[in-house]
This record gives sequence, C-alpha cells and structure tokens, in this order.
Amino acid sequence: MPEHDAGNARDETKEVGAIVIAPTRELATQVHQVLEQGFLEGVGLTSMLVTGGGDPGKDIQRFREKGGNVVVGTPGRLLDLFQFRGASVGDFNFAAHVRSLEVLVLDEADKLLEFGFATALDSIISHLPKQRRTGLFSATQTQAVQDLVRTGMRNPVEVRVRSVGGTGGRDVGVPDTLTNYYTLCAEERKLDLLAAFLREKCAERKEKVLVFVATCACVDYFGSALIGILEDVQVLSLHGRMRGRRYLVFDRFRNLESGVLVCTDVMARGIDIPDIDWVVQFDPPSTGVAFVHRAGRTARSGSQGSSLLFLLPNEQPYVEFLLLNQKVSLSEMKEVVEEGKVKPTKELLEGLQIRDRAMMDKANRAFVSFIQFYCKHPLYLVFQLKEMNLGKLAQGFGLLRMPRMPEFRALARGLQDFQPSSLDLNSIPYR
Repeated sequence: MPEHDAGNARDETKEVGAIVIAPTRELATQVHQVLEQGFLEGVGLTSMLVTGGGDPGKDIQRFREKGGNVVVGTPGRLLDLFQFRGASVGDFNFAAHVRSLEVLVLDEADKLLEFGFATALDSIISHLPKQRRTGLFSATQTQAVQDLVRTGMRNPVEVRVRSVGGTGGRDVGVPDTLTNYYTLCAEERKLDLLAAFLREKCAERKEKVLVFVATCACVDYFGSALIGILEDVQVLSLHGRMRGRRYLVFDRFRNLESGVLVCTDVMARGIDIPDIDWVVQFDPPSTGVAFVHRAGRTARSGSQGSSLLFLLPNEQPYVEFLLLNQKVSLSEMKEVVEEGKVKPTKELLEGLQIRDRAMMDKANRAFVSFIQFYCKHPLYLVFQLKEMNLGKLAQGFGLLRMPRMPEFRALARGLQDFQPSSLDLNSIPYR
C-alpha cells in the first residue's frame, strides 16, 4: 500500500508522509483502525485520527505530543489543523509538517463533494506539495469528481474496478452472495410488517439487521418506536445530526451479536460492519446507486447476505427501474413473516405518544419530513404523493393528529381515512 511505503521513509514522528480524507467520522475511524492494525503495527510509524465534534486545539496538542506519520480525518477537522490559531497552540503551523508529504488519499470522493466539502478540499490541497501521489477513490464518476481530478491531480490514470457476475462475466451491481427481495404492502401495514420481521430475525434467530429510513427525523421516531415495540431486541439509532454520539452508536452496533440499527444513508457508503445478515430499506432510496450502496452493507467479503425493500403497490415499477438502471434483480417476498406473527402497532404507537409529548413531537416531525422527502424524490414518475393514501400513511405512523402541510392542498387523497385522537393533546406532558 502506498501509504505504508511513503511512511517508511520517515524517521520523524511529526513529519506527515500521508493524509487520508474521508467524508464521515465513521469511515475515517474505520480507515484509521485498519491502518493501525494491518499496515502500521510493528513498523515504528505513528498515525493520528482527527474528526470534528471537539476542540481542534486538543488535536493539535495530541499531534505535538505523539505526532502522526499518517493522518486520517474528515475535511473540516483537517482544515482546522491548517487554519487554527489560538493561545493554547502558540505558533503551531501544521503546514510545516506536511512539506515532505508523498501521498494524499481522497476516499469516497463523490460523497466528499456531495456533502459540500469542495472548498475545504481545495484549501487543504493548496497547503500540500505538488509533487505527491494522489489516490482518488469514488463509486461514481460525477462531473464534480472529474473536475476535482483535473484540479487536484497531475497526469491522472483511471483504474476501474468492476464486480463480475458468476455467469457470462457480465457486470452486475451487487455481489453474487447478496440476495435481493422486495415486498408490497399498504401504507398502514409497513411498520406492522417491519416489527414482525425484526422480531423474527433478531429475537428468534439472533441476527443483525440494518434498517434504512428516509430522514433524520424518521430515524429519531422509528428508532424510539421500535424500542417500545420490540422489548426483547436491541435497537440503536444513527444519523448525521447526532454529532458526538455517532461513533459511540456505530461502535456499539459493530460489537453486537444481534440487534437493529435504524439509520439514514450516512451508513450507506464505505462502512464495513461485520456479520450483518439483513439490510432493510424501509423507505425508498433517493437514487438507484443509493440502493446498491445500502444493500452492499451486507454480503461483504464473500459472506452471504440479504436485502429487503419495502414498496407500496403503486411503487412496484421501481423494481424494473433497478433492473434497467443498476442491473439488480429483485425477487418478490410475498410473505415477510407468517401472518399470525404480524401484530398491529397503532395502539402501541399512540400509547407511547400519550405518555410522552416528546414522542408525539417526534412522530409529527417524522411524518412531515417523510412527506417532504417523498415530494422531492428524483424518480417522481414512480414515487408520486398523489398516489399515496395520506390518511392510511398517518395511521401507519401512529399519529394522534394530522399535521397541516401545504403539500396537502392539491394532493389530499385519503385524508378522510384518518381518524384523529379525541384526546386533548395539549394535556399530554413531557416526561
């Protein structure tokens, strides 16, 4: 590995030979762990992980004390090292420590740009020597990635890595060891089926399941709801707005033998969690590529894995879209679990909200955020709000009342099917 070779020329712990930039804390942490355990261990090199969420002055102090021949981090915190000034760090100048840098790695470059780090990357690169090796890794070749190649690399050589199927050598979007399913269910039945599925897989079979939902608010609500519904299953939640708690949750889920992680697409790229048996896409992904990345969290390194996509009956054309757009074939799972195991969740959800106003607020925010996500879905020919029964959807969320939204003015199908609670909602206390 180039980073290893570059570091061997270093005998000063504070002389940085390689920098690896990743879009999220979780991915940066994982890369750092792999480097320490697989490449730098026992060769006398030092490494350092820098991610946001804390005082950059402490990272600078740590570098002064221990150094770092290989520095792994997120763009914002790496830029802090170059720009931070303060009494606690004195005349520290990180740029002076990278003058002999030989290797720069941009991991998940398309996500780095999608998350808005283009300016930060340009600033970081401006501090680095022009004579260096740069490795840019990207799952998709967007125009922004191509622009970054032109501005950040000299004499670039493109290497394409393809997954080859077991028959005929044709390119496929997912590994041969991954089995993809979809199931069709009505709006008000989705959470009932999900809860029954998770109960069977986790409580009975002791499996590990990743559940993707559309928004951070949906993670907050459904994560809390599943804790109340599945008392004998370990349920964790993770999304990009959790800041300091994200890695703690990530690491806890990695170490679980069985359990559920409810998450957004922050967990869809580059993350390697061992022994995930199922990936459930409870809400549709924003793109076909996102479907592949989500599903790819299981069946890694040759192991077996399965994914399940929940769709409404009118969304079934999405299955054909994935076949044409991503070369991914899905088989219909007509019975997710035995019908006798499916229990209604509506009363449980209402009870959780009646006992705690904060839970009611979560439910309303999740519903509103999902409607907004759905209205803006790029594949609008398939995912059309006017085809959805909004009243039954609200029942599926267990809402006590229907939020007022401008989206309902022209698209009010099924609102009459929702029966609001007769309770005085203003009397519900915060716990």
